[in-house]
Amino acid sequence: MNLGRLFIAVLLPFIILLPACKATTTKEQGTPTILATVNGVAITGDEVVQRMGGHERLLNTPMKDRILEELIADELLYQNGVKLGLDKDEKFQGTVRMMELRIAEYKRAEIARRVRDTQIAAKVNVTDRDVKDYYDKNAEEIGDDLHLGLLHFDTDTEAKDALARIRTGTVFEKIAAEKFAHVPKGSKRSWDMGYMHWNQISPELLGIVYNLKRGEVSDVLDRAPNGSFLIKVIDRKKNPGVSFASMSTAIENRLHAIKNREAYDRYVQQLKKESTIKK
Repeated sequence: MNLGRLFIAVLLPFIILLPACKATTTKEQGTPTILATVNGVAITGDEVVQRMGGHERLLNTPMKDRILEELIADELLYQNGVKLGLDKDEKFQGTVRMMELRIAEYKRAEIARRVRDTQIAAKVNVTDRDVKDYYDKNAEEIGDDLHLGLLHFDTDTEAKDALARIRTGTVFEKIAAEKFAHVPKGSKRSWDMGYMHWNQISPELLGIVYNLKRGEVSDVLDRAPNGSFLIKVIDRKKNPGVSFASMSTAIENRLHAIKNREAYDRYVQQLKKESTIKK
């Protein structure tokens, strides 16, 4: 690997996220146009554009020649530094390895996103019938607003200890007051979530919180790596503004999210069956 190219063409894009260059590639092969060589090492138009912040329009200005001269000088210094053994420096090598990992992670994450978009999400369909059926089946809970209290714990043990205290008579609010004793009054950080509409509650919690009666506290909810939680339904009341017409868009969005998740799980499981995975 040419380490000079690594820092010019790879390190900078990841730090400042510059736009891709296209104007300096040949139409026939899609390969970069070579503007100069230094002891056989090519310096391309893409690298000049990259050094100019990704602004291709500057290729038609005197700045192009100045930048090209800078790159030639840097390449000469780089080649000389390699001869001197400066590329063997441990800190330098560590930085190079880190940037190589970033490149690999970017490629993995970006292609994975494209597969999710084109092969999974694009094939998910939610019909008007699906939306109406869901509303009819869940109309009662969709129409209820829940006043929720939520306590977060860093460990599962802390959450279980708090739940044990609640089960033996300590009220949820007392434990909440202890946890938030250092928080100034009026602070936005609080255990009291207020009244929440159905579409404000995450799908994975719907079946839990709507099965709780007024005043009941959930079991410990493990949300690793984000810790563990306890949720209390402080109150529940009917929302008079809820109707199929007012909720159809929210239901459609929720169904898209649910079906996307289900389709994603099926897709990944199938890939696992077709692959050899060793841990």
